[in-house]
This record gives sequence, structure tokens and C-alpha cells, in this order.
Amino acid sequence: MSRRRTGLALVAAMAGAIGLVSAAFVSSADDVAPSRLAFADVTVSAPSSVLAGEPFDVSIDGLRSGADVEVLVRTSYTSMSLPFTADGSEAVVALDSAELAAGLVVIDVVSEDRAGTTVVDVLPGDAVGPLDLYLGPRTVIADGVDHSMLVAVPIDEFGNPVASGTSVAHRAILADGSSATLEAQTLGLLSFATLPATTVSGRTVIAVDVGDATGPGRSFENVPGPPVEFVLEAEEVRGTTTAWFADGTTLRTIRTSVLIDRYDNVVSDGTAVTLALDGPDGTSLLTSTTIDGVARFVVESPTRPGTITATASAADRSSTDLAIDVRPAIDEFEVTARHVGDRMIVAIGPVLLTTGFFVPDGTVAIVSVDSTTDDSSTGDSGGDVAHVDVVLDDGMGELIVDDAFGTPPPGSLVTVEILGVEASATIGVER
Repeated sequence: MSRRRTGLALVAAMAGAIGLVSAAFVSSADDVAPSRLAFADVTVSAPSSVLAGEPFDVSIDGLRSGADVEVLVRTSYTSMSLPFTADGSEAVVALDSAELAAGLVVIDVVSEDRAGTTVVDVLPGDAVGPLDLYLGPRTVIADGVDHSMLVAVPIDEFGNPVASGTSVAHRAILADGSSATLEAQTLGLLSFATLPATTVSGRTVIAVDVGDATGPGRSFENVPGPPVEFVLEAEEVRGTTTAWFADGTTLRTIRTSVLIDRYDNVVSDGTAVTLALDGPDGTSLLTSTTIDGVARFVVESPTRPGTITATASAADRSSTDLAIDVRPAIDEFEVTARHVGDRMIVAIGPVLLTTGFFVPDGTVAIVSVDSTTDDSSTGDSGGDVAHVDVVLDDGMGELIVDDAFGTPPPGSLVTVEILGVEASATIGVER
């Protein structure tokens, strides 16, 4: 690539009281032919162009023997001064283009009241490896619309960008297993190619060739898009679909179907999914992430029978609703209530699960005593309802209330609720 630049060389030679100014204006390499330019009393000659890395000579004619001479070499990046003393009217200065940036090089010669200039175009060489490559973004949506871009900065062995218009070949192995070749050309310092996403998730790998030079492969991931609508299901227990029971302790699993995008790509592992539950114990939210496209949620059985409605969402998609029927976890149980002396005793149990085992130790029974009375003679009806928690052990529980604290009268109704199942008894008197 040739860098075009505009240079202005101005040298003033003073002779007595009269000033003589001459100037040469170079706007491009086309203005430099021929390469021998007469400037004042000194003629400077050099090749009109050289290949980067090639040495070349600058011939100077018109010097005065013994005079101090300064050769000023200017490139687009730097400048350097080469002073010497003339040994005759002619001199030759050797320059190495490897030390000069590709592009126009302006060479000015000044000696006392004499000056001259010329311009040399240093041409870049062929690209060498490894090529400098930049790719981004590193992930694209696998929808056939998104894209990534690869930028190549090919340089020659001296670090010069290659000439504009140099062909750059991009070899790609796409995520769907097919291959493609994209051609581009350098412009200025670099080349670029737009690499489209596939509709298949996976990795696209790209290599770049510029002539005989190549570079390290670059890659980007085609990731699945948002999922389409999906469904929920309650996982089976030991291979058998078992009803849910309201024991408040059993852990059950709700899972999603395999989440896929509109091109049937399984969503990436780690995709966040939220599960909303609305059931007998109220509402709750659980979060999980997908593994192999499936999200699983561990749900504790409620403490009351009823229906759980579950709905999951991922990105901007929601599942269909899943209704789960939660059955009572215990069978009917016995409750007795009686006055014994100055105490009231409520006996609960045995309380068995539907599986035939005792309810877990620590299960809470809620005892409610309604001491409402109906006095028809006064027309007054009233009373209090007291609630007491009783913790069961080995499926049994007992509540003892001393008369000193007040006990409901005989005939009052005692109701016991355990895991959403109720049983009741009327307080009797034991004689």
C-alpha cells in the first residue's frame, strides 16, 4: 500500500541583501516523475520507488567541496538527519528502506546557500505470517441473521501494511458442518469480512490467507435463541406416577420439557427458568437453570390437600399450566375429649399416613375448642374459640388443660386439624 502525502519543502538562500526563495510542492507519487528535481543549486537523484527492505542510493550534485551538508529524510512516522562534509561537488548517501515506513519518503539536502529535494515511494512487500486477526463478537444468535466480523491486518516482514487491494481469503467451517470461502481486499491498513450466523447452534471456525501467509484460526459460537413454548410435568417416583400427598415433608420434582428455539436448537446450559406455584399453602417462586435443555425444580409437598397450579417462564416465553392434585396424606383419625377431675384431656391418634406408617414425629395438630353456648332462656348466644398446637410423637398427641386456667364446659366441640384433615369430638365427663 502506498501512502499519499503532501509535503512542502521550503529553503531560503540569502545572498547579500537579496533573498531568493524556491519551493517544491509534492502532492502525490504521480507528481514525482521524473525523480530528478532541480532545486536551487543542488540536484538530488534517487529511484522513484523501491521495495521495502531494499537499500538505495541518493545522489547529490552541486555541492561545494568542504562545505557542511545535511540530508533530512522524512517519512509519515519519523524523520532523521544525516550530516556530513562534502568531499567534492558530488556525493552519494546510502539509505536502507527497511528502516523507513512504506509510503512517500521526502529527502531534503541543504548545504550553506544551496538546497535540493526528491521523493521516493517505498512500496510494501508481501504479507508474512502469522497474520494479525481480530474477531467479534464471539457469540451470535443462531438465527441466520446475526453476524460476527473478522478484521485482518496483514503486514510485510518490516511491519508495513500491505498494499491496498491485496486479496484476503477467509476459509470458514460453519456450525452446521458446511464450509465457505469469503474474499475480501485490504483497504488502508486492514481488511474485514462479515460472517453470518447459521441456524444451527455450534462453533464457526475461520482461517485467513493472504498469499502464502496465514494466521491462527479464530472462532465464534452460534448460540440458541429464546425458547419456544414448552410444557411442565411432574417427574415419576421410582418409575411410577404417584399422586402428591399433603404431608409437608415429601420432596417432589417438577421438570420442563426440553427447551428448544424456533430452529430446534436445544437452549444453552445455564438458561434461567422461573417456576411459579399457586397452591393450598399459598404462592411461591423457584428458580433453576437448564442442563441439556431441561430445568428441574424440587418442590416440598404442601401441608394441605388441594390443587397446585405451576407455570414456568424462560426469557419471554411461558409454559402451559400444570395442575397437580394434592391428596390428603393421612387417613381418618380418632379424637377424644373429656373432663377428668379439674382437668380437660384431649387425646389424638393414632394418626397414620395413607401408606400405613405413623406421621413423622414433629407433625403439628391444631386443636380448636369452641365453647359456644346457646341460652334459650336469655336469647344470648356466645363463646370463645381457642387454638392450641400439639406436637405429635409416634403418631399420638395429648392436650391437658388445668381447670385453674379455665376449661370449656362439657358439651363444647373440640376440632383437631392435621395436615388439612379434620376430626372432632364433644367434651364429655369422666366420672
